[in-house]
Amino acid sequence: MKTFPLKQLGRLARHWVRTLGLGLLAALAIVACGGGSDLAGVGSGGTGSFSVGTITGFGSVFVNGQRYDDVNASVSDEDGPRNRADLRLGMVVTVQGSVSTSGSATASSIVFDSELLGPVDVGSVNPTSKTFAILGQTVVVAAGTVFDAQLPLGLSSIRAGQTLEVYGFVNPIANTLQAGFIAPSNSPGKYKIGGIVSSLQNGARTFRIGSATISYAGLDGAGLPQGLADGVFVKVRLATGAPDTAGARQATGLRLSNPSVADQPSAEIEGLITSFTSPAQFSVGTIPVDARNASFPDGTAGLVQGARVEVKGAVAAGTLLARQVKLKDPKAESQIELKGSVSAADNAAKTFVVRGVTVSYAGAVQYQKGSQADLRDGAKVQVKGQVAPNSAIVNASEIEFED
Repeated sequence: MKTFPLKQLGRLARHWVRTLGLGLLAALAIVACGGGSDLAGVGSGGTGSFSVGTITGFGSVFVNGQRYDDVNASVSDEDGPRNRADLRLGMVVTVQGSVSTSGSATASSIVFDSELLGPVDVGSVNPTSKTFAILGQTVVVAAGTVFDAQLPLGLSSIRAGQTLEVYGFVNPIANTLQAGFIAPSNSPGKYKIGGIVSSLQNGARTFRIGSATISYAGLDGAGLPQGLADGVFVKVRLATGAPDTAGARQATGLRLSNPSVADQPSAEIEGLITSFTSPAQFSVGTIPVDARNASFPDGTAGLVQGARVEVKGAVAAGTLLARQVKLKDPKAESQIELKGSVSAADNAAKTFVVRGVTVSYAGAVQYQKGSQADLRDGAKVQVKGQVAPNSAIVNASEIEFED
């Protein structure tokens, strides 16, 4: 068991995000026992900052309510270096950086990774429940889910067999994914899926994630992690071909993780409750929470398995000793803030673009330091609004012009 110094957390974070794929990460000093963590929204304390969460704005980038200057940040995904233009609203990202005493923050690295990639299952699109399935895993569309511009009608644009990439928070118990961002994938060359292993058959070299049967018969010893067992969380790369005659998809890569977390005087976790005994005892991701001495600003009635929460406290002996537990409404992720220069201004359609995001000002908008007439290419603005349902468009509620 090896303890890693803080300066190595950035590199480890990339590995752990790719490994767990939960959109959750510990920005703590982590004692790694062959893996990573699945916490979200954690601050490392001091001047360092480590946060995992959904992108809710640009100018530079907003994650967990904090604006990070990303001008000099490296951007990457599991396949290597990317750039800031690849970031999208609704993506779950890991941000490493620093926060000054005044509260301003600077990102040194931003890492993103999708949780599910594959073809939409036949007959799975359900407009009533706002769900669909990929590789047997149910994707839940919420108020804050952002669709790529190539899916202009949101859920109604999705068709069976279409290959999609989905970012969000995985509920490993229910094998569902709360979608943050959904986009078509162009010739991915791979499928991928994450979840809890069940029905492991060592002889047949198969297991299940949700309703999907996966064969790892093609993986040699070097490609097969130790500790594979029912109940562990894995991230699997799959061949894009059809399932075999037994209905199993072929794994081309397989990772698992079993994290533990070092003691920390201050921690903040945002994620899904994956196991629940009582409001005083539950787990967020794989981290047990002791909330016996916590305050509950939103009450305890909504604390159930699968609920999204924010927990603040301290870590001792691998357990988060909570000071405060708050429920997180997925609708809150639809609150967007953008800052930058206007481009592609269209007076007829009442839209413009900021940082690659299309903004509509057709509704009721409050203007500050200017008016609608000032919306022209090159104008510097700060926009607040909400993601339009089933859309990649932000409906502006406030537009402030900047000098």
